[in-house]
Amino acid sequence: MLQAEIDESDGDAEPALATYQALVDDAYGRGVVTLREALWTSRWRYNERMVDRYRIGRILLAGDAAHVHAPAGAQGMNTGIHGGINLGWKLASVLNGGPEPLLDTYEQERLPMAAAVLGLSKELLTRFARFEDSDLDAMSGLGITYRGGPLSPRWDGAGPYPGDRSPDALCSWPDGRPVRLFELQRGGDWTLYRFGAGPLPDVAGVNAYSIGSDLLDPHATARSAYRAHDDELILVRPDGHVGLRTRDAAAVTTYLTAVTAS
Repeated sequence: MLQAEIDESDGDAEPALATYQALVDDAYGRGVVTLREALWTSRWRYNERMVDRYRIGRILLAGDAAHVHAPAGAQGMNTGIHGGINLGWKLASVLNGGPEPLLDTYEQERLPMAAAVLGLSKELLTRFARFEDSDLDAMSGLGITYRGGPLSPRWDGAGPYPGDRSPDALCSWPDGRPVRLFELQRGGDWTLYRFGAGPLPDVAGVNAYSIGSDLLDPHATARSAYRAHDDELILVRPDGHVGLRTRDAAAVTTYLTAVTAS
């Protein structure tokens, strides 16, 4: 694939075969490659647009309705999916009686992410999509974090912060059957992990697991992924981001009540 800019001096006329031949000659040398036919030609111009509001009353925007950017980095679909997942669990919570202001956090968390994607895709386009290793997390979306956002309390410890994407790790059930943390988080529910052998809090609407009793961590992979300590509780949001880290079981209920209860 060859990607290049063309001269705009000929207005809106469609590029001719000679235009492409000149670009190929410039890239590979005259006479190295000869173009014989152009089956389809058009003039493409880069578009970059983004709304400044994701929500106005009952109107909520997501995907291409909220942001359009260059294809460089192929982030368009992933960005829209991330936004839809972020909105989905919040909308479901509100429809089930949760507080309506929860929907405002959709814009607060996702608008900065869309702006970052626009900035990166524009930069990659000017670099003609020559990617650096440092671009990979941003392009994949795996580096997205909502740290400091309205649903991410302060955390002074090590490991993933509230708002960060929750890590995966291999564990096993007491009978030896393997299970990954991501398998436990499927289904769009809240997930609570308790590290150590203490009592497991019973929190309504939350799938809770004790890593060290009902879930074994023989190689300490989950503990290492979270850099967790005994008696620590880690609450994972329905969209797979860390919601809360604490050693206080009551804080889990308080957090969930503030986020989801009417």
